[in-house]
Amino acid sequence: MIINHLLKNLHQADNIEINPAFCLKDSVFTSEHNVVIFSPFTCETLLCERKALRFLVDLVQKQNNPSKVKISQHETQWINDIIVKLISMRIILLKE
Repeated sequence: MIINHLLKNLHQADNIEINPAFCLKDSVFTSEHNVVIFSPFTCETLLCERKALRFLVDLVQKQNNPSKVKISQHETQWINDIIVKLISMRIILLKE
């Protein structure tokens, strides 16, 4: 899968970006341990742990430059899973 290959080398991955129409403030709802991310593009929601929100916020703050988002090696699989879901929700886009 292309996403798995992409995230094995996240520091070199420059082909993903946050959808410019996505707004964290309007589309993310938090509780103590969980986060719900709403996609206004597909009307889907994603319930996940708060660490997924930290990754998404980092990606937005780094101006869509995944090479500046720091992740540890043991986090690669769950980040991969979240990114695949966010791509299907059109929150994260693959650059052509």
